[in-house]
Amino acid sequence: MNEYRIKTEQLCISYDKTVVVENLNVQIPTGKITALVGANGSGKSTILRTIARLLSPQSGQVLLDGKSIQTQSVKEVSKKLAFLPQNPMAPEGLTVFDLVSFGRFPHKTGFKNITDEDREIITWAMKTTNTLELESRFVDELSGGQRQRVWIAMALAQQTEILFLDEPTTFLDMSHQLDVLELLKKLNQEQHRTIVMVVHDLNQATRYAHNIIAIRHGTPMCVGTPKDIMNKQMLKDIFGVDAEILKDPRDGILLCVPYRMPEKTD
Repeated sequence: MNEYRIKTEQLCISYDKTVVVENLNVQIPTGKITALVGANGSGKSTILRTIARLLSPQSGQVLLDGKSIQTQSVKEVSKKLAFLPQNPMAPEGLTVFDLVSFGRFPHKTGFKNITDEDREIITWAMKTTNTLELESRFVDELSGGQRQRVWIAMALAQQTEILFLDEPTTFLDMSHQLDVLELLKKLNQEQHRTIVMVVHDLNQATRYAHNIIAIRHGTPMCVGTPKDIMNKQMLKDIFGVDAEILKDPRDGILLCVPYRMPEKTD
């Protein structure tokens, strides 16, 4: 197995001629969960979307299996990498089964009907995400947690080994956040999927990710395991807060407790 199937080389990203990410060089460990963390507006989602080929860089490149992702066709990339955006929207009146079936499109030619093999994969994806009993329900009638599981089922139906998610727990309550994160952990542990996600809650990142990329103004300031990078200085540099670092007595996972904004000096 390639240790790093995804890499960036001197990646520069700009919006309206304003550079937001410059000379980005990161490697995504294969078969691990990587979390991108940082303050609002730090460039996390922009980086994620560019690596996933949804945005074109100004310069530099993203390498997927040793080839520039920009030179690979949409269908070729879609067979390797699935992307779940933040707060995705489904057309009104679409059933869960129909939405999950969209994940099979990269594997089809033209407008062929769903095959028995497709149906087996769709059913497997819904079983894996505990959404099979919802297959006849309309997506817009589901709760937030149910919808997020259904979207993940659609991504699984793509049968890719790499899954990108942009803040997958946004707008979910605490129990549904943990539900989604536990599902992603299960997919990584049992199916060895490489998962890359933007995470808003740093404590969730330290609990569920093997690798963390902490970003400030479009630049990775710290990269490594939670134990490697979790310290008071990182929290001050990346998030602008003073915080205590505590160790969960149950499993030793490092957690942060912010308590104030540091005083500004002239």
